[in-house]
Amino acid sequence: KNGATATFFLVGYNIEKNVETIKRAANMGCEIANHSLSHKNLMKITSEEISEQVKGPNELIKSLAGVDIKLFRAAGGNFDGVTDKIGMPLIQWSIDTEDWKYKDAAHKDRSEEQRNADLNKIANRVIEKADKGDIVLMHDIYGFTADFLGAVNMTECNIVKCVENG
Repeated sequence: KNGATATFFLVGYNIEKNVETIKRAANMGCEIANHSLSHKNLMKITSEEISEQVKGPNELIKSLAGVDIKLFRAAGGNFDGVTDKIGMPLIQWSIDTEDWKYKDAAHKDRSEEQRNADLNKIANRVIEKADKGDIVLMHDIYGFTADFLGAVNMTECNIVKCVENG
């Protein structure tokens, strides 16, 4: 809608059912990246399991969508002591929208007014904090997050200003 692009860090178990969406995002100029095979805490598994968590999505995305993966994001930001085992540039975030706290499934009994208040809380946090070079964490698996993006006036948001200004 706004001509913006994003980096989508994909978890392996969501790849096969979203191949056409992955291809569409890549064709729109979005970066497709790796978020592990099954969202495991890399600090609590063996080196062999880390290798599986990294290689699995790379191979799946390449074979199903034809996209080469260059970036990795560790589940939950858990990567201390294992960065040398990942073998790819590790990307983390500087602003967490905490959309995962407000997802609809976890708050199915809230009113529309309460839901809108949650949307505004997240939007205000991002608008107030985001600046050039920030990486904002959002989860594309929640309808709530899509609604948040639709609710934000992107012309007033620092994120877009940063993109527009380089």
